[in-house]
Amino acid sequence: MSPCPGLAPHCVTIALTLDSKQVRVPPHDWRVLSGGQGPRLVAFHGAGASADSMAPLLEALAPRFSVFAPDLPGHNKTRLGAPNRSGLAAMAEDTARMVTETFGVPDVVVGHSAGGAVALQTDDIWPDAKRVLINPALTPFDGAAGWVFPRLARALGCAPFAASAFSQSFSKQSRIRSRLENTGSPVTDEALLRYGRLAANQDHIKG
Repeated sequence: MSPCPGLAPHCVTIALTLDSKQVRVPPHDWRVLSGGQGPRLVAFHGAGASADSMAPLLEALAPRFSVFAPDLPGHNKTRLGAPNRSGLAAMAEDTARMVTETFGVPDVVVGHSAGGAVALQTDDIWPDAKRVLINPALTPFDGAAGWVFPRLARALGCAPFAASAFSQSFSKQSRIRSRLENTGSPVTDEALLRYGRLAANQDHIKG
């Protein structure tokens, strides 16, 4: 292990050894990371991210847990099979079905940001699973933004060139670093490259 670029010496990077594979469970073609041994733990990333965002955490947990993390529908390498399945409830239902069929019922569900909302939506499906939410996105935007932003997103989703325009706008490394640092999170060079690849992926942006 080596020090994280630009961060304090006690911060280390972890060599990633998780398996990555594609699985088909309708309505989507899924990409998942898995590895480790022990009680089953499934992790959901936030909106705009991917399972790779959770990989360092999963690597640290893999000696004690059997870990499993999907790219959520429309994100990264999970191909969206039905556009009308992008809402929170549908996404949670489809993801839970895929996890149960390919991994089994989890003992622990971890969710980051919007992935925390997905994790809570699976409460009726996996009632006995423990849940760990990391900075969960559980409340809507305040005021006018709560009305405008969802409608703007739907309109842009229907615009034929919107994904391309957003991808070109956000794929520059300096802009990605600035936006990530504005969240208060330290950004490693590895994370910067990962988000750069996501921002350049028009299918990911559209999803």
